[in-house]
Amino acid sequence: MPRASLLGHQEFAFESCGLTRHYWLFTPSSAAHDAPLLLMLHGAGTHGGVMPAFTGMSELATIAGFSVMYPSGTGRTPTTCSWNASRTRYPNFASRAAVDDVQFIITAIDHVREHASLAPRAIFAAGFSNGGMFAYRLAVELPSLFRAVASVAGPMLDAEDAPVTSPIPVCHIHGEHDEHVPFEGGIGRKSLSKMQFPAVRETLEFWKRTNRVHPVPATAILAPLEEDGTSVTRLHFRGATTREQLLVYTIAGCGHTWPGRSSPFTILGKSTRNLDASRAIWDFFASTLDA
Repeated sequence: MPRASLLGHQEFAFESCGLTRHYWLFTPSSAAHDAPLLLMLHGAGTHGGVMPAFTGMSELATIAGFSVMYPSGTGRTPTTCSWNASRTRYPNFASRAAVDDVQFIITAIDHVREHASLAPRAIFAAGFSNGGMFAYRLAVELPSLFRAVASVAGPMLDAEDAPVTSPIPVCHIHGEHDEHVPFEGGIGRKSLSKMQFPAVRETLEFWKRTNRVHPVPATAILAPLEEDGTSVTRLHFRGATTREQLLVYTIAGCGHTWPGRSSPFTILGKSTRNLDASRAIWDFFASTLDA
């Protein structure tokens, strides 16, 4: 059953694979009954309830007319959660406990349809850090369920041995000065997990192959909106169809943050005002709706 939670959001709880799971749902009055549904996946050590303020996505949903689900992973406490983003590696609570987060997401979407009376004509997933890594797992294991996925500061963990999957539009955003999940891979200088992360290029190579895109992208250096010491490069790889594309934003001078938003935690590093990640992601998703 839902209950009031966060301003304008409803929190739902239900059982999935023997665990009580939670998500917050934001459905603006501007959203039609069949409006698209966007799943926003939090980073490790937090929970779904922080994502509206962290990303500003509910504000954008009100303008653009789509619904947003903010699910929570699992953890030792309800506010320090993580996602099981890898079939083989990731030393966090969800992975060690072998939590079936993929099934949780399937069940949560069914729950939205039944209990919130929504019938989304398209479903998208986007995540930050560990949530972005999990978005990639969803893309590989559930390509027919999601229209497109996006990750901010979260590489794909199983790119080397992931099974062959269907093409799915992908957007990846990453700061080149990320000291938690380094752009070039390895153990981040400020990483709490001390995990050896794959380089972003491994993620991009996987999706270039999977989405059968042309090897030479349309490249642009975006005009700065503010002189804040950061700069944004956009690379758009395209294939023969709308399903076959990969959009990449790399941000010089940006840390482990959500671009366009001030970071609430100084340990995450510097953010940028030269890219609104939420707007970039939604514009990319929206471009696939009529495909």
